[in-house]
Amino acid sequence: MDKVLTGPIGSKLALIIVINNGFISGMAVSWTGASFAKVRSEAVMTMTMTQAAIAVAIFYFGQAVATMPYGYGEKAFGKRRMLQFGITFIVAGWLIIYFSENRYGSYVGRFMLGVWLSTSIMSTTPYLAEVAVPARRGLVVSFVTIQFMAGAILESVMAIYLSYFRLALLNMSVGTFHFISLQLVPESPYFLIRKGRIDDARRRFYWFRGTNSDEFQKTVVTVKEQMSLNSRYIDIFKYPLSRSAFSFALTLIMFQRVSGVLPVYAYAAYIFPDAITKSEYMRILFYCISLICVLISGNTVDRIGRRKLLIISAAGSCIFCMTTTVWFVLSELTSADLGKANWVPLVSITGEIASNALGTLYIPSILVSEMFPVNIKAKAMILLQLSQLFLIILNIKLYMAFKVNHICFVIYTVYTSMLTFSCFYYIKMYDTKGKTLEEIHAHFEAKGRRRTTISIVEPIKNTFAFVKKKEKRKSTIEITT
Repeated sequence: MDKVLTGPIGSKLALIIVINNGFISGMAVSWTGASFAKVRSEAVMTMTMTQAAIAVAIFYFGQAVATMPYGYGEKAFGKRRMLQFGITFIVAGWLIIYFSENRYGSYVGRFMLGVWLSTSIMSTTPYLAEVAVPARRGLVVSFVTIQFMAGAILESVMAIYLSYFRLALLNMSVGTFHFISLQLVPESPYFLIRKGRIDDARRRFYWFRGTNSDEFQKTVVTVKEQMSLNSRYIDIFKYPLSRSAFSFALTLIMFQRVSGVLPVYAYAAYIFPDAITKSEYMRILFYCISLICVLISGNTVDRIGRRKLLIISAAGSCIFCMTTTVWFVLSELTSADLGKANWVPLVSITGEIASNALGTLYIPSILVSEMFPVNIKAKAMILLQLSQLFLIILNIKLYMAFKVNHICFVIYTVYTSMLTFSCFYYIKMYDTKGKTLEEIHAHFEAKGRRRTTISIVEPIKNTFAFVKKKEKRKSTIEITT
């Protein structure tokens, strides 16, 4: 048994430590943008626009590289060890950046920050989903996004007052403290069950959830059943449960990343050059708005439900994005004088950011962390992370291409169309509010079989295994639990 924090307070501290991964990631992501201004203003090193673009690409390259060995590492060592291993990269990255006075050191440092970011994304929310009480799982996972925003705000503010090297030193100090605190975090009970350490898993399960033995026994049976299946990449699309869950998760990520919010954080200074607020403070403003909205929404996600919040978020974003689209159509396709209306895109894009933070910003992370069986969860997270990186890079690059050619109305029309479609999709979406992971997996297992057969799920007495009976297709589908 790992020697970690003890007692009921210890379990809460362990959750807080893991949630703080979001804070460290927020600082790293915000620094990648703030550092370019520091390099130019302080003449720390020579870096052309092409070299700056290379630095950005290396950050994303680090994220992509980190996904490749993750599945094998998580299977052998668990999410706890992967987080402890990943945090060493961010400490080493800040160390290299601090002592380096040329762009090559900056490249290496950014690569290491990217490695940590991917490791954190693939480990943090699945870990929290496995250990959190189902009735509060949404709130717990939402705090990762809250901490991310808090870290980004702190980094952006500190970048105004600290020099390039002092900022790197601050980041290294925070990263080192987090490295030490992660050593106190125990492994997930799901991983312990996978390794056959049932007694240790039972103690950790009770320690985190304070629940009864029946729920733990159901978890043990389900995990063992899932681990008896193959865990190759092809098996994600072979089994009904993982195939249905992956399709659902990929759709959520597409709606999340193909939106007008993402480019705003990257190009705030270019989008609002004549706005009423100084462009250098725009990103801080947007982070603060997102933080407030996620705080409000996150405290209701386990009461209102994921589906309703996503509908509200998508509908609000759609209205504001449509307003932005109309403004760009008038600005770029007509000769209308909009000099006195420069505040319109600022208000509409700010409204879209606020609406996005009410649900679309963080709820897909909650849902993705809940839906995959343990045998292929790591591999599914790898494919989703690579898909997410592809969509992020594509969105950012296309936005700048349309911006340079003064046809932003095209990309905003695409954003509006995606948001409109997402509203209808969310109306039919399955809501995981208050469900255990086993109940969620049972739903997607049944859903994956519906095209050819009716999957009537019957629990075996005193277990949480399932017997599935195939019948001829009827006009209605009934699932008995």
